[in-house]
Amino acid sequence: MASDKVMKYVEGQLSKDPKVSNATLYEGAKKLDRAIGKLSIRQFHAKYPLQVKRRKGRSRRRKAAVPRKPATRGRRSGAGGNADAVRKILFQFARDLSAADSQLGTVEVLSKVDGYTSDILKVAAR
Repeated sequence: MASDKVMKYVEGQLSKDPKVSNATLYEGAKKLDRAIGKLSIRQFHAKYPLQVKRRKGRSRRRKAAVPRKPATRGRRSGAGGNADAVRKILFQFARDLSAADSQLGTVEVLSKVDGYTSDILKVAAR
């Protein structure tokens, strides 16, 4: 089970310096929680820094998923443009689901289905 103290520490360090080394994070985390010393540096990286980076990446992708204007391709317009925008939202939903790193992550994405539905309805209303 991940330690909240360590997770907050790693999040803080990565927000200050996204290029901070895993070794530096590992040494700092061992000072906060002795149990970290039982993990290899690779296990530590998978459990803490990697999870923080994945969450940040997911939130950036989600923000970019809802286009301000419906996308159009070639001579398409009107409903075709809306269809492209809806398709983008649905593909983003699929990407978010596939990026979930656990059952809990999958449930978290599925719990936000109302947001995706709302985005689709906004696009369809244009």
